[in-house]
Amino acid sequence: MRAYGDLVAVVLEESRSRTIGWVRQLFGRVADASLPFFFTVVHETGWFARFLRTRALLHLGTISYSLYLVHPFVLDAARTAVRHLAPRLQSDALAMALFTILGVGGAIVAASVLYRWVEVGVTRRLRGQPSATAVGGRRAALQAVR
Repeated sequence: MRAYGDLVAVVLEESRSRTIGWVRQLFGRVADASLPFFFTVVHETGWFARFLRTRALLHLGTISYSLYLVHPFVLDAARTAVRHLAPRLQSDALAMALFTILGVGGAIVAASVLYRWVEVGVTRRLRGQPSATAVGGRRAALQAVR
């Protein structure tokens, strides 16, 4: 667990300085705190593993590549919209909240659409499989891809 701090000390070649000592303590504490989460994920038990298996997080995992691809465009559109609306908003905090809601919500919606229409739809067509509605709807399409 303390190996992370030792590695930083070796890389920076100043193991006796106060800064390195602080970094060593920080990395050691982070490693100590992360071990319970690591073991619950590996063994798929505990509240954290159950949290990772929630429907919302499984959906985010499913659309993660689409989210990676689409989020810069959505965030740019959200920034433009908030800049346009900013003079009418009462505070910067409200503008930031609006940007967060538009950006995160819009990116998830856009990624879901991109996943459904492009990743699933185009893949099915390229493989010569029937459309998702012919096979039994959305659930059948998602199970076929998994």
